[in-house]
Amino acid sequence: LEQGGVPANDQQDEQAPLLEALANGQWRRAERCLDEWLHHYPVAQVISRFFMPAMESLVHSQRPGDAARAVVLRTLIEQKCQSRLLSALPSRRQPGVLLVSLDAHSLSALYLALLLRERGHACVLAHAPVPPADYALLAAVDTVAALVLVVPPSLSATGLRRAMAGSLSRVEKPVCVVGESLPSTRALPDRVHSGEGDLVALADLVAAISGASA
Repeated sequence: LEQGGVPANDQQDEQAPLLEALANGQWRRAERCLDEWLHHYPVAQVISRFFMPAMESLVHSQRPGDAARAVVLRTLIEQKCQSRLLSALPSRRQPGVLLVSLDAHSLSALYLALLLRERGHACVLAHAPVPPADYALLAAVDTVAALVLVVPPSLSATGLRRAMAGSLSRVEKPVCVVGESLPSTRALPDRVHSGEGDLVALADLVAAISGASA
């Protein structure tokens, strides 16, 4: 995601209230920071300008307690994003996207779902493990317009083949395999779309595929 040309020092100043709240155990204040960002800025900007840098600063920090604060921040972000997704679930009148994350703890998949929601596409996000044999069953319901597998950068081509297990060819809805960095996709069935890149580009791709099937 693009940082929008915001200088690093300005980013640190913008994140300071959140990081201070986390350091002082002021969870409600930290949550208000997330709410304010989501209210005042587009989702893509919130993710690239606030969520990602704040998480990275805590994850890579050597200060005592910051590793635990990163876990707390991750939980707050997950809860805030899930709350937004739950407020606009797919329905028969407005089918949406079934996102299956092949990583059990992927913030990227959650961010992708939020970007799709901003584009008017309702989403249901399921984290691994989801049995590949059930993909077709889950996608067959009339509330699903498209199935999207979100691949973590760490997954190998062998791991991707194992995650598909020949099941995608049985899915009758449009299918897309996406990731910020994909392994070889030569094993994908011809009708399966694939794409890699930043989350905004992936959201645009999935929205186009899902919209074309509606």
